[in-house]
Amino acid sequence: MPTVFVISDDWKLRTAVRAELLELGIDAQGFESPQQAASAAAVATLPDAVVVDTAHARLDDPKIAPLIRRAGVLFIASGIEPPPAAPPGAVVLRRPVQVSQIVAHVRQILAGQLA
Repeated sequence: MPTVFVISDDWKLRTAVRAELLELGIDAQGFESPQQAASAAAVATLPDAVVVDTAHARLDDPKIAPLIRRAGVLFIASGIEPPPAAPPGAVVLRRPVQVSQIVAHVRQILAGQLA
């Protein structure tokens, strides 16, 4: 079963995305910050994909870099520039965004990694 980390300080977005992914049989874990996700990854299985809401996320923490580099990443961004931590090939969705769009992109990321 693939694992997805959903990182957002917006509990409504985080919960909605997690619920949709769980319904699809994907192990989705939610975190309020990238630092919490990095701590969880240090003691558990690394995720296959990561969804990062960049609205209030501190992406400059060095603990985050391995997490973002290892997994397929989908950023939810407000601005027109890609997030500074975005690795090549990362998916960037611009606000406004719907949960269904996020889930569809996560499924594409997972399909590419698990194929």
